[in-house]
Amino acid sequence: MVRFALLPTAVGLAVVLTGWAVSHRSGGHVVAFLLGDRDTGDQGSEWTGFFKFLGSEALLAATGMLLFAVGLAHAWRRRGGTAPSAGRADLAIAVGVVVLVLDDLFVLHHTVLPGVGIPASVGTACYLVVLGLLGVLGRGPARDAGLGLAFWTALTCLAVAAVVVAVAAHLEGTHEPAGLLANTGGVVKFLGVAGLCWVLVARARSVTGRVVRPAGAATVEEAVTGPVLGAGAALGDATPPTEPLARPAGDLWTVRGELGELWRTVSRAVVPAGIGFAVVLTAFAASGHAIEIALQDQDTSPGSSAWSGLFTFVCCGALVVAAGVLLGALDLARTRPGADRRALRAGLGVVVLVLLVAFDDVFMIHDSILPSFRIPEIVGNGFYVVVGAAILLWVALPVHRLGLLLPMLLGLAGLAVSVAGDKLEDVFEVTDPSLSHLLGNAEDVTKYLGYAALCYVLVAFARSVTNRTVRDVPLARVPGTHPTGAPDRSMITSS
Repeated sequence: MVRFALLPTAVGLAVVLTGWAVSHRSGGHVVAFLLGDRDTGDQGSEWTGFFKFLGSEALLAATGMLLFAVGLAHAWRRRGGTAPSAGRADLAIAVGVVVLVLDDLFVLHHTVLPGVGIPASVGTACYLVVLGLLGVLGRGPARDAGLGLAFWTALTCLAVAAVVVAVAAHLEGTHEPAGLLANTGGVVKFLGVAGLCWVLVARARSVTGRVVRPAGAATVEEAVTGPVLGAGAALGDATPPTEPLARPAGDLWTVRGELGELWRTVSRAVVPAGIGFAVVLTAFAASGHAIEIALQDQDTSPGSSAWSGLFTFVCCGALVVAAGVLLGALDLARTRPGADRRALRAGLGVVVLVLLVAFDDVFMIHDSILPSFRIPEIVGNGFYVVVGAAILLWVALPVHRLGLLLPMLLGLAGLAVSVAGDKLEDVFEVTDPSLSHLLGNAEDVTKYLGYAALCYVLVAFARSVTNRTVRDVPLARVPGTHPTGAPDRSMITSS
């Protein structure tokens, strides 16, 4: 973990923060912009919260990889195979990590809770309790994968960072400390985030590796043809390392055509998401809040609601988790011989496109970052259109062969309609404010429905890739027989 996570992260932070401090006169205070929380007020910067959003995306993607491993192990057991013990404890780890990410994005324990009269010390104590529960629940899976020390080291970094930032806030008398102590806590926090990402990925690889290559199992070739004899050895001298393996796994998940996947995208993702959005927005409006607070981007200026950016964080988080699921499938497929390289490249292209969209939406790149450099927003939108179209053309044929082109086009259409609605909102902002307001809310909902469709596409893509990856991997061992039912050659003795 130190070599592959903590050390590279420390070097990267040092390079970026040093360059940032040197290029700004206020030095350490401006460093807090990158390390601290999002600040859209007059004293903030378009770059505030940069590392927080980057770390949150990394944690959610690593959580998606762990969820893929859990799903694969479950599907493997359902088909009758022998799978490692990946279940409720791993799901508890995933849920705990998502809770930590949401707390960080909504700045719950050190800003929102003090804002409603709950002492910051109580919020910090609750955060430490969550870390402790995560450590207890994840102790078994971490120890099973040989990651116990790394897991507790990452959690300790997060705990130390929370305490240091709380002390800095108390000393500075503000909920948003920007001094040396607070910056030190921010650096330790992101080292903990990097370590936790490494633990999640390593645990996921441990599970998937033992699914497709159980301990002591013969290779696929040995399962089909029997053990390979050494040169000059008699047939009876052959001693296989294990019992032969039984029938291949086949498809773990049902294969459907393009129209079937399109229907499932609508029925399993878009419609449920639409119903959920309607329920939440209705409850939001009934509680006296304007629904655009939840629909639009996060606003941390004085007097803004703590719920601003709710849908942005939740939907983009779901999109990144789904991208992590696909990354888990691609990581498994690249280690198997005979993998479909075109599907792997297409999957990687889809993941890059989705992560770019999610980070742009959360960090408001084309809304705030580019205009701060005097780049018109339309240029940013045009860039995404060109890049998105290029990636779409690149991945269209492999995705079509997996039966997922129409569902992916449906999701991207939701994003395109959202961009068009955003432009229409600007057009009617002066001439018809009520219509502009309605268009603004409608384009946000359309965007999130497109995200829901893309989430289904990413998970279905992962399942399709995994089907092809494990199709010939043997499920279980049956002593004395091969998958064909023929006697095991290792049971034949020489006369």
